[in-house]
Amino acid sequence: MNNKKKSILVLSIGMILVLNISGSMIAIHALTKTVEVIVVSETLGPRSMIESKHVSVISMPKNTVPTNVFLDESDVVGKFVSFDASLYRGMFFFVDAIESIDTVNDAPLLRLKEGQVAVSIGVDVLKSIGNTLLPGQYVDLVHTFVIRNGNPIVDTIFNDVRVLAIKDRYGLDMSDSKSQKVPHVILLAINHSDANDFYLALRKGQMDLVPLPSGRFVENESTINKESIIWRLLYE
Repeated sequence: MNNKKKSILVLSIGMILVLNISGSMIAIHALTKTVEVIVVSETLGPRSMIESKHVSVISMPKNTVPTNVFLDESDVVGKFVSFDASLYRGMFFFVDAIESIDTVNDAPLLRLKEGQVAVSIGVDVLKSIGNTLLPGQYVDLVHTFVIRNGNPIVDTIFNDVRVLAIKDRYGLDMSDSKSQKVPHVILLAINHSDANDFYLALRKGQMDLVPLPSGRFVENESTINKESIIWRLLYE
């Protein structure tokens, strides 16, 4: 083998070695490239609302991160853990374990505050003020107590009651594209301690809704008017 052929052979081997080393370096870089991903900082049970304090950020190799997880805190804060799921400390925020309040059937219950329960009243277009009531709006509850052979007594028995939802006869929200747009039931947030009083009043008379101006600051929701004569009449 002459010198020219030897030079070509050495050069070829060198190029192969360089290409192999470059390819290996690229593969190693791809394997060791890290990304930031969010994980659960403390255990969350079903229907827990996710807050910033529940989220931690860690760095890990990109190729080890599953494709079905949320990567950014803004994607999960304010959302809820699915009804059939729990998130444990150190876990990823899996997409199928997180739900938005706008997409779940029990959304009204998720809007309840501590110590509150959801109650319902049958409504129609008239009682819903021409179908103008909206979730989040406040109403007063006015009760009409009928007295045999006498004039009925009308008085407000609850103040500042928050509307949770208005649904049609099939349980669909008024905003649902499949809804009939005819209100059938309204869900309200009542203090748990007042629930029995509410249902007694509902059973023994007529309940009407008086919408309150929007934009009001309400410190105490669903305040029972204990001074109303209605309560004495109801419990006689």
